[in-house]
Amino acid sequence: MGSYGKDCGNHCSSHCRNMTCNSISGSCLEGCTSGYLGSFCNKQAPIVSNDEYSTPDAYIAALSISLVINFSLVVVIVILLRLLYNRKQEMRSSDYVTSAEISPPLQVSNNDVHLYQELNIPNDSSYQNLSLRDRS
Repeated sequence: MGSYGKDCGNHCSSHCRNMTCNSISGSCLEGCTSGYLGSFCNKQAPIVSNDEYSTPDAYIAALSISLVINFSLVVVIVILLRLLYNRKQEMRSSDYVTSAEISPPLQVSNNDVHLYQELNIPNDSSYQNLSLRDRS
């Protein structure tokens, strides 16, 4: 364990997991320790840097995009509601104009006018007469 080759004269790579390797070739049997690659664990794994896309920058970018989208949606909704309101106002005003049109006067006969005159109702207040009657 920990060596390979003729008479186990070579040592396994220090990056082989549990220092176990093939007794003939020296390739690591259980894989490599963290940060190393290859069958002999002699290649260093590339270090991934998060500096380019750090977490706070990603949150700021996502927040900015979200704000722009939300603002655009609010503007579109306000415009649509305004158009709808204007259409309703136009409909109401056109309904009002059609309902307020003056119809031609009806023909009034002289008999109708005389009917009102024949009633002979005096122009005194009935309310005052009633109140005077109740007191006596």
